[in-house]
Amino acid sequence: MNLNVRESAPSRDDAPSVAGEFHSVAKLRHSSIRGGIAKLASQLANVAIRLLFIAILSRLIHPADFGLFTMAVVLVGLFQAIAGGGIASGAIQNKELTESQLYFLFVFTVLLSLLVSLGSYVLSLFAAQFYHDPRISSLVLALIPSFVLTSIGSVPVALLQRQMRFGAVATLDVVSGLASSALGIALAFMGYGYWALVASAVAWPAVNSIGAWVVSGWVPRPSRDASGVRPLIHMGGTVVVNTIVVYLAYNLEKMLLGRYWGADALGLYGRASQLSTLPATQLSQSIGPVAFAALSKLQDQPDGLRRYFFDFFYLMNCATVPTSFLFLFFAPEIVGTILGPEWAGASDAFRLLAPSVLFLGMMNPPGWLLFALGLQRRSLAIAVVIAMLCIGAYLIGLPYGPNGVSAAYSTVLALWLIPHLSWCFHGTPIRLGHIFRAVGPSLVAGLTSATMAFAALSTFATDSGPVVRLMLACGLMGPLHLFILLVVLGQRRRFVELYSDIRLNYEAVT
Repeated sequence: MNLNVRESAPSRDDAPSVAGEFHSVAKLRHSSIRGGIAKLASQLANVAIRLLFIAILSRLIHPADFGLFTMAVVLVGLFQAIAGGGIASGAIQNKELTESQLYFLFVFTVLLSLLVSLGSYVLSLFAAQFYHDPRISSLVLALIPSFVLTSIGSVPVALLQRQMRFGAVATLDVVSGLASSALGIALAFMGYGYWALVASAVAWPAVNSIGAWVVSGWVPRPSRDASGVRPLIHMGGTVVVNTIVVYLAYNLEKMLLGRYWGADALGLYGRASQLSTLPATQLSQSIGPVAFAALSKLQDQPDGLRRYFFDFFYLMNCATVPTSFLFLFFAPEIVGTILGPEWAGASDAFRLLAPSVLFLGMMNPPGWLLFALGLQRRSLAIAVVIAMLCIGAYLIGLPYGPNGVSAAYSTVLALWLIPHLSWCFHGTPIRLGHIFRAVGPSLVAGLTSATMAFAALSTFATDSGPVVRLMLACGLMGPLHLFILLVVLGQRRRFVELYSDIRLNYEAVT
């Protein structure tokens, strides 16, 4: 099996010719686009699975139980960020990789997860005091196995991404989502409450890690040669620190709400936050690994790097922009349909969080570029600034409860958007003006179609229930958005070009 690793560095005579380099870029373009489509399809499937999972459990589990689970997840999520696949990311970004380096990356990642598990155990002793609820300690302890399970599968998953085998990664994601959701729903039906959520959270990394080992076929080869490992660990360590900072920036408000407003308020906010972040998160998880792998291979080719980045950025925002407007205009219908009438109190927070879908859709892709170019320190500095801004916003909004926190969060993202993009693109082949030209058509089409659909429903469907109104909203907004985007704004040619790239057979360029 080809692991795309080496035992020694190639000589200068092995350097590709200009024709060979062009040939390789063409192959990379088609394989990465197909990989992106495979990952996107899997994440769309995962969105459907997650929405069904949320809809069923929201009718079986009380909001306060969701709040208790969220309290525990927020605490251990910080450790999950440390024990996750950040260290293994060095195996993707590094152009040349040996079997010895892979072995030491794997050992280091597993040892780190065991250390993190010990830290989580210590944390569990204080969690109950922090939240004034003794049940939190047991929940934190029950979530610890997910750290080790995630770390065990991190290197095989990184290898699959490095080899551009995103179809396999996509399949693993869907299977893991189905298995964990089925387990959670079964336990919820049996009356296990928040323990059903815990079991589902642990089942996902278990299934995914086992599948990654089977599919990758990689077997660690013990070695004493640790040469070249330190730069990989340093790069991965920077990614981990960056992930920790970002995690705090986007999750500290849940800890504060749980501490000062209680499980019920946090349960409502947590569901609203989960629904609002689901599109951007799933799209980042589908497009992000493909973009990172492809851009890493093109880090020395500015033109190819620029073309690839705009392809990924365009696809990302074609999905997140209309979703943001749908959430903004039809928040009560979405909450009522997916979560049920018991969760009506989450509608306002969900609507206030809707703009964040649009902003994060524009702010997340530059992160792929920075990591691919080896600019981890800049990414970390940006993450620290974002964390400080978000934490400040949370503190301002906290006295006003979930709605105050939601409004403050969306406001700070709006104010930070342009400085964020300018900082990210400084000194890279990407220009800020090109970004807004790329996202402009989606903004116009999304706002126009959402406004027209909302006006129509406000006039002709005022007495309909949330399910009917949401179906009508999607039925009106979807076709209107596509017509405005493709026909009125002339984006059909762009989509045809992307579609043509997808259809081209990989073997045609070999």
